[in-house]
Amino acid sequence: MRLAKHLLAVLICTLLCLPAVPAQALQQQPQATAADVTIIIQQDKVRFTAQKAVAEMRLQVFNQAGESVYDSGAIEATEVNWPLQALTGEALKSGLYAYTLSIKELGKEAGAAEARLRRGHFIVDRAKDRDGADKLWVTSQNESGIGTELTVAKDEVATIAGAAISERIVGQRAEITDRDAAGRTVEAEAQSQPKADKSAAAAPAATVGRIAKFTTATAVGDSVITELNGNIGIGTTNPTSNLEVNGTLDLKTGGSGGELYFHTPAAETGLSILGTSRADIRFDGTTLKLVAGPVGGPPPPERGIAINTTGNVGIGTNTPESKLDVVGTTLLRPGGTGGVIQFGNPNGETGMSIVGARRADVRFDGSSLKLAVGPVGNPPDPRNGVVINASGNVGIGTLTPATKLHVESSGSTEMTIKSTDERAILALDNGLSHPIRYVWTLESGVGGTYTSLFGIYNRNVGKPGLTIDGNLLVSVKALQITGGADFAENFDVRAPNNLQGKSATGIQPGMVVAIDPANPGKLSLSRRAYDHRVAGIISGAGDVKPGMMMGQTGTLADGKHPVALSGRVYAWVDATHGAIRPGDLLTTSPTPGHAMKATNPAKAQGAIIGKAMTGLKAGKGLVLVLVTLQ
Repeated sequence: MRLAKHLLAVLICTLLCLPAVPAQALQQQPQATAADVTIIIQQDKVRFTAQKAVAEMRLQVFNQAGESVYDSGAIEATEVNWPLQALTGEALKSGLYAYTLSIKELGKEAGAAEARLRRGHFIVDRAKDRDGADKLWVTSQNESGIGTELTVAKDEVATIAGAAISERIVGQRAEITDRDAAGRTVEAEAQSQPKADKSAAAAPAATVGRIAKFTTATAVGDSVITELNGNIGIGTTNPTSNLEVNGTLDLKTGGSGGELYFHTPAAETGLSILGTSRADIRFDGTTLKLVAGPVGGPPPPERGIAINTTGNVGIGTNTPESKLDVVGTTLLRPGGTGGVIQFGNPNGETGMSIVGARRADVRFDGSSLKLAVGPVGNPPDPRNGVVINASGNVGIGTLTPATKLHVESSGSTEMTIKSTDERAILALDNGLSHPIRYVWTLESGVGGTYTSLFGIYNRNVGKPGLTIDGNLLVSVKALQITGGADFAENFDVRAPNNLQGKSATGIQPGMVVAIDPANPGKLSLSRRAYDHRVAGIISGAGDVKPGMMMGQTGTLADGKHPVALSGRVYAWVDATHGAIRPGDLLTTSPTPGHAMKATNPAKAQGAIIGKAMTGLKAGKGLVLVLVTLQ
């Protein structure tokens, strides 16, 4: 502490004891300007108060590097308070600071006159003495006629020049400026203070919290050791424990039998080594524990190795009951060139691998058992094997079976049920109670061992419901069609030349077609009234689909368009030849592909398409037709 005081005194002496001004020069100087500003030092701030009304005031504070520490900005008030803080809000560090106080007089327009300035210095000492108070020194220079009084506020812990006082008025300093031969400004001051008051010197250039050392025989500077809140840091300025070393720590004990002891009364003694993870070596008096884990608190010792005083070694347990007690995943690796049995934890799973010419894996990830075979090396892909999940679902080709048996594969997928000397049967049982329980089977060999029939068999009645023979003849007792409303055959249809291009082919569902005499077995759109060659209506208009379609590929009895020969189908109708009412007979019209109302019974004979089931008052539109060619 004496050294710090001595260095502070040197800095004060440097600032306050500037070159003396000759008496003659002092006599030629004008009288000191009356005090316009009072500087009041308080424990937590410095107040700059104008003694009369002003237009604005501005205080700027800079550190020794010339960087701005504080800027009040232009304030339209007679007082500026500096809370001894930096712009970031942090407490001001010990050191030397320069300030500039500018004042603009009231009533002057902006820019009409330069602001009057006062410059000076602050010396802040955060090293507290026995009285617990920080130290603050202030000097000032008069450049533009701002006179200043320095006052220490009445406060038991307020201090100046290193001495605690309750209230004190420090005499005004009158300063003059001159220029030397090089044109540089030289500042001098004359004070009413006795010379004995100028014995203080500058504070040493040191860092708060950093433990000092002699950098030369007479100079003091920073060491690499820091004290913060009772913590000691070596190589770090922010120690978070009693002793924190940033960098390599080399501990050497002297002599040939030196030992290093770690003591923790009534608890565990240990050593932690931190990097990207943490390694712990701890001893509780009976068991030595070695464990690694993430950085943070001590990792659970059951994740490492424990050695007790009886010589038992535990892996995964702190209380080994035998020479080797392993709890958890185990890797057993017999020597030699023979097989390998592994109980490990590959990819977060527990499993066993049996290795020979190939590798078989049995693995469990906590929810699914996976069985797979593959080449020696990495674990085989379980999608090439069988997966059984906790719900009992079995998956082949999938890791997430959604049903009791879930088979999945890319490309062609095949499942085989084969009997070498009997029927191959797949039984489907709904498992309900009688009489609604039904057991259906898909059988190859329905009705006996040597039949070629494939069928759907009802075990409740002992009869097949549907059979398919080797010639693909399908037999069924009754057939109900729910997906369509007409009976159609496939035909190739030609559109008239004047309709080509109006749609993809000029042909639409619902159009009326007739036999094409120029193309045997094919049809064309009708385009004459009462055409006796009328053949039917192209199916599919109005979302009514054909219920049954016939055709034979590779022959004339085939085509691209289903033509309804009977049943219900929507047809395009031209009502300009007469309004259509339900029950009206319909025939072909001059409009290509359209029907019309048959009003001439003689001509209609043999040219009737069917009967209208809905009406159309005028124009062209779709009408539901019961197809009955006559």
